[in-house]
Amino acid sequence: MIASLLALIWLLVAATGGTRTALPHLFYLPILLAVGACGARGGLAAAAVSALLAGPFMPGDPQVLVFWMIRGGMFALVALAMAAALTAQEAHLRDQVRKDLTRALDLEPRPADPEDAELTEQVPKALQRREYDIVFQPIYSLQDGQIDAIEALTRFRLQPYRSPDRWFSAADAVGLGTELQLAVLESALTAARAAPSNVAVALNVSAATLADPGLPAVLAGHARQVILELTEHDVIGNYAFLQERLKPLRESGVQIAVDDAGAGAASFRHIVQLRPDMIKLDASLTQGVRDSQVLQTLGRSFVSFAHDTGSLLVVEGIENHDDLTQWATLGADCAQGYLLARPASIGSLRLAGTTGTTATGIPTQRRR
Repeated sequence: MIASLLALIWLLVAATGGTRTALPHLFYLPILLAVGACGARGGLAAAAVSALLAGPFMPGDPQVLVFWMIRGGMFALVALAMAAALTAQEAHLRDQVRKDLTRALDLEPRPADPEDAELTEQVPKALQRREYDIVFQPIYSLQDGQIDAIEALTRFRLQPYRSPDRWFSAADAVGLGTELQLAVLESALTAARAAPSNVAVALNVSAATLADPGLPAVLAGHARQVILELTEHDVIGNYAFLQERLKPLRESGVQIAVDDAGAGAASFRHIVQLRPDMIKLDASLTQGVRDSQVLQTLGRSFVSFAHDTGSLLVVEGIENHDDLTQWATLGADCAQGYLLARPASIGSLRLAGTTGTTATGIPTQRRR
């Protein structure tokens, strides 16, 4: 369309006397359209083509070099100004959406961590340059030892080194939390294409990202089971709004998990209000269960609750055989932890040959 418009304007200007008339200003139209469609680079490309069409390629219209360069410079300047204006408008709209979602969800603001200040300046760079890697950690079934899902985890490359939750907290502080999460989700889903199609991919998201209108577009086009893990950190006041946003996602086949259950009071409210498909029990409640009668009793309660409400119970942080054996005995559905597999790039994971199990549900590949 833009190429056709450029050609049409070139013919019109050539037929009406060339650049001596005011018609060369029509070249601003395809330049502005190119910025809207392709950003600053598209606008500069259209400006360069326009400068050539209105200059050396204009028949019967001898050009003075300085005037041609001035016209080309104006074309480029308009393209850059338009791109800057659109970027500012998009940032304003994103910020407005974030504020609207925060109010609609009645999210309790997280206290700012003074140590996150050194990361805030790095967040835009991490987002724009995709300065992070995606690694995956398998979630094993305790019934047959198969890999049921792989959880996508983020590792930021920039210095200073900080844990992923600190980076996302810093992104929230500068209003880029949801945008960074959506970019990470897109990267994770793209990387997960190398996994077998029957293996689901679990993605960590905040409540604001779950409710963001841009999330369905990120998930679209990825023909694989997706599990969205709601983090424990968000304190939500308006679950009805979130449930309404989740309805079309669930109807499309997306499953919802509550991550780090038991790490705080918010996770229990998430479970009661959202009726998740999966409950992921925090490592603080899964480790040492073999030697604790209290944890065993609590574990049986969690297993019973999960199964009675139609959820799968996943135990996180499994690092020794005693805990794995005990949770298999208690009836947990799946396990995840360093004993079974450490997080790794998708190409480094052994996603095949995991069908054999022992009586305790330990995948055969882990015993070789």
